[in-house]
Amino acid sequence: MNSFLDDLTLEQLDGDALDLAELIGIDAFKKIVEVYGGSGSLYIPSFATLRAGLRNQKLVQDYQAGSKVKHLTRKYHVSESLVYKIIRDYKAQEAAQDG
Repeated sequence: MNSFLDDLTLEQLDGDALDLAELIGIDAFKKIVEVYGGSGSLYIPSFATLRAGLRNQKLVQDYQAGSKVKHLTRKYHVSESLVYKIIRDYKAQEAAQDG
């Protein structure tokens, strides 16, 4: 870390930077600034996006373990067509990784 960041304190921050540093801690904030500062490439997904991704992973695991589509629709409160789409997307992703 550079000497400026080493000496950075909460008192020197304001606005969103201060809010973020207070939320995650000054050391974690300094690391984010060091790695991503000014790049515009840091994306923080919404809770809904994270939740859907985790749901989809669990749904696929249940499917692979033998759960029927009807059971998955009830368990995850989604439509049959969405279950099939999630499974289809997972299989396409697997195929792409296998090359």
